[in-house]
Amino acid sequence: MVLSKKTQLLCVFTLVAGCSHLGLEGSGKGAFISQAARVKNEAPEAMTIPDQSSSNLNDTYMDTKADYHFTLAESYSLQDESAKAVENYKLALVYDQSSPQLHYRLALEYVKLGLVTEAMSQCQEALKASPKHKDSALLLGGLMSAMHMYDQALELYEKTLTFYPDDMETSLFIGALYAEKGDFTQSIAHFRKMVRNPKIKDKSQAWYYLGRVYSSKTKPEYANAETAFVTSLKLEPESLDVVLALGSVYETLKQSKKLKRLFANYQEEHGPHHMIAERLAQIYLDEDNLDEAIAQLKTVEAYDTRNLNISLKIALIMIEQKQYQPAIAKLEGIIEKSPESEKVRFYLGALYEEVKDYRAAIQQFDTIKFGSNYYEDSVMHAAYLHKLLGQPEKAIEKVKQGLFHQKDSAKFWILHASLLDENDKVEQAKTVLQSAVQRFPEDIQIHFQLGSVYDRLGKKDKTVEHMEKVLGLDANHVQALNYLAYVYADGTRNLEAAEKLVRKALQLQPGDGFIMDTLGWVLFKQDRISEAVKVLEKAHQKESNEAIIAEHLGDAYFRYKLPRKAKQMYMKAAELEKNNDNKEKIQSKITSIDQKIQAEKSRSTRTPASLNQ
Repeated sequence: MVLSKKTQLLCVFTLVAGCSHLGLEGSGKGAFISQAARVKNEAPEAMTIPDQSSSNLNDTYMDTKADYHFTLAESYSLQDESAKAVENYKLALVYDQSSPQLHYRLALEYVKLGLVTEAMSQCQEALKASPKHKDSALLLGGLMSAMHMYDQALELYEKTLTFYPDDMETSLFIGALYAEKGDFTQSIAHFRKMVRNPKIKDKSQAWYYLGRVYSSKTKPEYANAETAFVTSLKLEPESLDVVLALGSVYETLKQSKKLKRLFANYQEEHGPHHMIAERLAQIYLDEDNLDEAIAQLKTVEAYDTRNLNISLKIALIMIEQKQYQPAIAKLEGIIEKSPESEKVRFYLGALYEEVKDYRAAIQQFDTIKFGSNYYEDSVMHAAYLHKLLGQPEKAIEKVKQGLFHQKDSAKFWILHASLLDENDKVEQAKTVLQSAVQRFPEDIQIHFQLGSVYDRLGKKDKTVEHMEKVLGLDANHVQALNYLAYVYADGTRNLEAAEKLVRKALQLQPGDGFIMDTLGWVLFKQDRISEAVKVLEKAHQKESNEAIIAEHLGDAYFRYKLPRKAKQMYMKAAELEKNNDNKEKIQSKITSIDQKIQAEKSRSTRTPASLNQ
């Protein structure tokens, strides 16, 4: 494919326009020559022209042969087969050595192949044949600039300008070259001279590059750059390059209103364009204007249906908007095009989980295999969903599979133990956690969980040991502070220490009903009953559906000689309690209160002895 003039200009204008240097790294002359020597692409036999003796050659025959190979070369160039194009341009030159256009076209193919030295040589041959061949001069100047031969390039451009005094293209190359040299003052002066030249009719490009120079200076002049870009845009309102350049200025200056207005106006008047849409979508996302963001992203998606990241971004915005079914459809569409995308499958699984289609979610999570960045989380989610579906054994087995592959995951050990504990396999949970604590001796959560398991097994000393270990690792671990305080209070020992622990926990997490309950229970154990009642009432107000808090408040009321209020709390606790043994214990307290109340009634209704006489 032939390089456009604008592409050539941009490749010269490295500093200002940000283009590459045509891939010159590691491409010494020897490498180019050896690579060219390996090109052996012959034309198909069916397309060869019968040979003729040299004595019969004439101008018509030479022209025919030149045209034939030129046509082949053009065809190969259009098919991006530059090696074959080079071969046929060279053959065409055999029959027409004086054609500057042939040398120029051959130079373009060498550029595409990265053979810069050969390209420069062909440009020079073209200029020997025709010193006024502007295309060859501009290409050669661009290549010289890319190789930092700035003075030679500038001399060539100035010479070309003597042949074409008012040629805008050559003038642009000169201004660009000054900028690339770092001579911004000269570059600005040159472009300003261009925009004042009455013979140059279309000045939009000159204003555009003037803006690029202002914005690329060591100390950028953004105000001047904005003026130049705005002027250029007035002359060429549809210029995407100018809009993007002006947008970069507004973005750098954090002028979000101007940036949004610029892009939105372009889309309305000249769009939609995918490059503007992508930037405008981000602006709308930053404003939390999700509907407009999706509309712009759909423009990008329509332009490049293979860009699945855009489709995924649309799906995630839909999820943010709680448009779950459209998001599911979008993610399913991505999976059809890219079934191996574990990231999308994970998001799809999480979305199915959100809409409570747990089986579909598990199906997606199960496709994610060990080695994926999403493997650990997918196993955790799948196990949790098996638990919600009333499939505890499948949940346990899922985590065991995860542990088989990834024994260094503390999360798997903790989840495995939790599932065993919840299914009354407390001894097994203890064994798992004992192994885990050997692997992860500094893991806070493992120590905390092992301590709570020991508590359920009645081994309070071990519970205290591991809770203290947690606090040694994190002195502000709220759950451990609360747990240890409760253990101390429940055993009626270290009550002062228990109070310090629980008050610290409450300071770290004010308003927590469970911590308030522990504090109330500590006060109760210290016989500070009136204080306990106040705290436990607040705890019950925070967690009105928690059986143990209602029972504790009932105990406090009972000790405070408020049996009827105590009975009311006990009845509520019995209603909330799910454990039958605990329910019987609470019921016995209710019975005891009933008996006491009945006894008090009996005493109050007995007839005085004087009346029985």
